[in-house]
Amino acid sequence: PRHSRDTAEIQPGEMSDVRGANGASLDTRVLPLEQDATFKLRKGAVTVDGSFITEVHVVAETGRKEGELVHAVFWANELNDFNTGKNMITGFCGKRPFFLGPMKSFSCGNLVIQVKHSSATFTTPEWQSTVRGNFVYDNLAGPTHRLDVSLRAVGSGMVAPGQTHGLVGQSFSTPGPRNGKRDVYPPWGRFRTSAMAEGAIEGTAEMYELPSGDAVEFGFSRFHATPQAADQGKLLLAAGEASAVDEGGDLGVVGGPSLAAASGRPSRRLSDGN
Repeated sequence: PRHSRDTAEIQPGEMSDVRGANGASLDTRVLPLEQDATFKLRKGAVTVDGSFITEVHVVAETGRKEGELVHAVFWANELNDFNTGKNMITGFCGKRPFFLGPMKSFSCGNLVIQVKHSSATFTTPEWQSTVRGNFVYDNLAGPTHRLDVSLRAVGSGMVAPGQTHGLVGQSFSTPGPRNGKRDVYPPWGRFRTSAMAEGAIEGTAEMYELPSGDAVEFGFSRFHATPQAADQGKLLLAAGEASAVDEGGDLGVVGGPSLAAASGRPSRRLSDGN
């Protein structure tokens, strides 16, 4: 995704920028979709051609019968001037549709959704993702709202190496630093981002793109893999927390150190754009 201030922090202190294609979905079971945007930074001194997450697709097995899935979508374009919306989350529980607005909750098998004013949590027995709606500040073209996403392991907070993958998921599967390429922004003028997290992810960013929001299969997918248990004798890694949030400055702050404080685990930020 292309957005000037959103970065990938895979371990505390290590970061990457990840540029995605307009309208492309990127997998981890939590699937963000980005849209191109043009906006101002540094009090209007810099015009940035980037992108923001505008849809988040959450896909999980219901656990009720083999092959049945629940697919929920948080839509940035459903958010209004008060940063909320009547149908900001929609989806299918198996074949049954559902629509959720603020202060609503819904469960479908293994997935529990709790909606607040402009945010929602999606919880399964293994993972919890929080999606927060926000404005695109100093917007010139493209979407007027964006979504910030965080992901953390639930339960023991430990995962086995190789159990997870994807742009976000692989940060939970390795203990070492994963520094990647980052964009360097000028003090003024016009700037188009280009970094694709080179050096921090396996393969290239294009290999993580999916054809649709409900798709779960890609080259590194672990969606249908057999879960790895602690008693298999393999090293377990502290899961921490990964999030797609702004670093601050002109775009404000969502997450950052407060994520670690809230969870008691190290904060890891994964890009929704650069």
